[in-house]
Amino acid sequence: MGNQEDDKQSIPWGCVGAILAAILTGIFLLISVGKIQPEDLRRLISPRVVRVGALTTDGFNAAGIPQDTLDTLRKLYNAGEEIKQVVFTSDSEGWVILRGWNGYQTKGVTTTLTAKLKELHNEKVEIKQVAIGPRSEWVILVEQNVCWVMATPPDLFDTLKEFYDAGREIKQVVFVGSGWIVLADKNSYAASIPDEELGDYQSLLDKLREYFDTGQAIKQIATKAPPNPFWIILTEGGYYGRGPQTLSDTLGEFSTAGCEIRNVAFSGSQGWIVLRGPCRSK
Repeated sequence: MGNQEDDKQSIPWGCVGAILAAILTGIFLLISVGKIQPEDLRRLISPRVVRVGALTTDGFNAAGIPQDTLDTLRKLYNAGEEIKQVVFTSDSEGWVILRGWNGYQTKGVTTTLTAKLKELHNEKVEIKQVAIGPRSEWVILVEQNVCWVMATPPDLFDTLKEFYDAGREIKQVVFVGSGWIVLADKNSYAASIPDEELGDYQSLLDKLREYFDTGQAIKQIATKAPPNPFWIILTEGGYYGRGPQTLSDTLGEFSTAGCEIRNVAFSGSQGWIVLRGPCRSK
């Protein structure tokens, strides 16, 4: 786990998931999966869309993200880098970009997160996903079902340990307001959201439950904290969620063109980015 100081700062667990469905005091725990209805994305006014990359190559569309993030993404794209994930801090002033097998770029995140990413990069460990919480807590998912965590809520830490002990693969950790969701295996997940925030995300939880019941594979969940609690679920068959109109238009465009949608992230009050692979006409 690195040197002694690192051991105190972050703890690795194999990341794997069991289906959990329980209501605990002060938190809501459940599981799910589902289908896609793009027309149900909420229509809102949002910033101008920037498009990078021809539909025959990797590329991305973005609106309302910080200019330094956009400039960095353009440079990586022009250098032929595969951009795997973009994740923003809760204030959108900081971000992490994952590229290729274990490359990364950071700005405005904690020194412990940057140091751990550097250590994993130097050790040539595959970096699969990064999650950043509202209080600077973080999770890094890496190869062989291992994850590194820092200052995460106790119930999230316990869930990750339970998943590790169960030997089931975790695909994603996402912070939802001041709560969290862990996406595991084909279509199971565990979620813990405070009672006072459930109203903002009940439709997300309901849709995940529906997807689990119908056996729809889930690829990714993207969320944004209030006052605009947006969310998107990516599945093997498409997407479903609530967000700005420009995001709905972009996802519809990519779906029509047969694009692989790789990653969605929210930034600021109306900002977002969608990473995609090459497209083929349907």
